[in-house]
Amino acid sequence: MNIIQLALAEQVDEDKQLRALLEEMNVKHIDVVVEYIRSIGDNLHDILAMDQQQIKEIADRANESNFVQYLPAIWLAMQFSKRGFLTTFEAKISPQLLEFYDRYGQLIAKDFKLDYFPELIAQRKEYESWVDGLGKMMNQSNENTAAKLIRQALAEEKGIDWLAEKLESSGLFKYNRARQTAQTEIFRAYASTDYSSYMANNNVIGFEWNHDSPKTPRENHMAMDGVRIAKGQTFNVGGYEARFPRDYNLPPEESVNCHCFLTPVMVGESL
Repeated sequence: MNIIQLALAEQVDEDKQLRALLEEMNVKHIDVVVEYIRSIGDNLHDILAMDQQQIKEIADRANESNFVQYLPAIWLAMQFSKRGFLTTFEAKISPQLLEFYDRYGQLIAKDFKLDYFPELIAQRKEYESWVDGLGKMMNQSNENTAAKLIRQALAEEKGIDWLAEKLESSGLFKYNRARQTAQTEIFRAYASTDYSSYMANNNVIGFEWNHDSPKTPRENHMAMDGVRIAKGQTFNVGGYEARFPRDYNLPPEESVNCHCFLTPVMVGESL
């Protein structure tokens, strides 16, 4: 089996595990969810690989400029501003995330025999704002790590090979980060649309938080398992208010790779 065949086999296995997880989480329209996670993950990995190469080129230019003990902040900022990560993210990843939101939202609306209901339109605006900031956050994370490593490599005369190894081992540019980001953001989108559909349903009187354990379960999320709230209230997740798992105001440690999900509490059930 060659490298390409091995990669395809790993992706098939990865998608199989994802489908099993989505079934546990009671996610609807699994084929659509898997399709977008795979596509966005692959595209984001390509963008991260491009960014890694551009950062190496910046380091080469810094080395050639003989900035041994002192690397001017203005020079470095100008070099980083020429990277294509953010513009490419906004051109390729952001539209895909919003496309999924609209497609999944329309499917959910159809499931409940509703029009594209107002609650979903309001949530879509929140998600669009979130996606707009997502690329900027990832770009800044890459830049901060790269700047620190470039300065260290020059100051300690570590060399370009050392820098390349550190960039690789940072994990920022690997496929795993791309896939995890795609999964988290698609999970965030479907959680938002599900919440909107429940809010639009007059037979729903509340919500129950359900914990589905990833490899490293969070104590805060395990503590939420089975907790019910009335419609319009919020959950308290580690001191943060949340309407649903992966809500926008939750910090990364409470949302990244989270597999929790909501189930509606219907009329006649107790809160």
